[in-house]
Amino acid sequence: MLKRLLIVAAALSLISTLATAQTNELRIGLSSDPDALDPTTSGTLAARQIFTSLCDRLLSLDADLKYQPQLAKSWTFSDDKTELVFKLRENATFHDGEPVDATAVVYNMNRHLTLPGSNRRSEISEITSVEAVDRYTVKIKMAHPFTPVLAALADRASIMVSPKAAEQGGSAFAQNPVCSGPYKFVERVPQHRIVLEKFENYWDSQSYPVKKVTYYTIVDPTVRLANLRSGQLDVIEGVSPTDVKLFGSDKKLKLYTTPSLAFHYIIINIAGGDQGQSKNPLSQDKRIREALELSIDREIINKVAFEGKFMVSNQPEVPGSRFNIKEIPTPKRDIKRARELVKEATGGAGVSFSMLVPNVSSYQRVAEIIQGMAAEAGITIKINTQETTTLLSNWATGNFEAVLMRWSGRADPDGNVFSFKTCNGSRNGGKYCNAVVDSNLEKARTSIDDAQRYSYYKAAAEQYLADRPYIYLFHNIQLTGARANVNGLTITPDGVFSLKNVTVE
Repeated sequence: MLKRLLIVAAALSLISTLATAQTNELRIGLSSDPDALDPTTSGTLAARQIFTSLCDRLLSLDADLKYQPQLAKSWTFSDDKTELVFKLRENATFHDGEPVDATAVVYNMNRHLTLPGSNRRSEISEITSVEAVDRYTVKIKMAHPFTPVLAALADRASIMVSPKAAEQGGSAFAQNPVCSGPYKFVERVPQHRIVLEKFENYWDSQSYPVKKVTYYTIVDPTVRLANLRSGQLDVIEGVSPTDVKLFGSDKKLKLYTTPSLAFHYIIINIAGGDQGQSKNPLSQDKRIREALELSIDREIINKVAFEGKFMVSNQPEVPGSRFNIKEIPTPKRDIKRARELVKEATGGAGVSFSMLVPNVSSYQRVAEIIQGMAAEAGITIKINTQETTTLLSNWATGNFEAVLMRWSGRADPDGNVFSFKTCNGSRNGGKYCNAVVDSNLEKARTSIDDAQRYSYYKAAAEQYLADRPYIYLFHNIQLTGARANVNGLTITPDGVFSLKNVTVE
């Protein structure tokens, strides 16, 4: 009898231990592997997912795209909108114990502006200086009003890393990032997992009950879903529209359907790279680019690949947005005109190019549909599938002819166009350059009147949509899957998960 009681007690103890372990860990399935875990140089949505838990910013965006305090308690503009003062909270520290103070903010902002390879530089290039007024007050100065500054600072452009760790780590800092968020870095196994654990000295520690967060890279949506259904994962991003019906029949799962700022598009190399990647008809003749767009039926892609759940579009701004240029509607497929343009440009010889595509099944499906449509116009597309971080590296260095990609979207239109389309933009891998576009995008970011900004964005769009360095396809709806025992998960329209107040029962 005693032996049986001991066995039962041991079993109950084991069950209790497992339950506690399950409660204290959250396992998240990502659709791609993050690039560098350095907020200054990173460029992937997967990295943004990690940073949301690993690193704090001066301010953040909530699910309604409203600015919320984070490391900054408050912020105020000068009357002429050329100075922005942040009051910092006084109880924040980095994971290495160093204080998050005005000196650290000055260091980080200058790092974003000057570090070679910075992807933040174009986002905040209107900032002329950052100074520490006192230990917990920072003043940012701009040459003129910079309307998108808060939107930029609610993203990676105001993520704070430990100056001490950044200096000691140098170019290897991304291998052991030290931030000030609710979770701190433990380990990374490339192409497999990133492990974070709770930072007990976090200023808002009580709002993060989960003790450990592990992010797994699983590019196949079917495999991600299978792991969610079996209980190996607690949350997954990028549920395929074709799998939505499964959530209605499985009470152990729940689906989050979130409006999204993201868009998919084809990037065309206009003048980038040093190996002649832009020396082809697609890059050099905009008639070929027009023919490519006219060969594409966005509605068919949406129906075949996404069961009609996405929104077709020819612009970076979501249809219905106040900055979507309604005077430039999405063109319909016109295969006859597409053939005429190809014949006119090539004398009937046809044209071919290579398109880089992430090794994700949904992208490959879209690429194959486009490939078939373009062939009808005399355009041959060779699909080159690559791992996402490799693809992004090739895009950034101009080592491509065309790329099929997604941008997770930003709350202010400046974040969707300026870095990509200005001549010296930090995300302009294809080196598109047009003085009219540059001028209007510069004016748009320094205007404080929405109607005036719209007119500048319209003038820029009329030029770049005619030049077609980018061919926009559609805006997606964000579909996130979770186990039913996960509570408190928040997904924002810019594509990231907030783990604040998340519990796993």
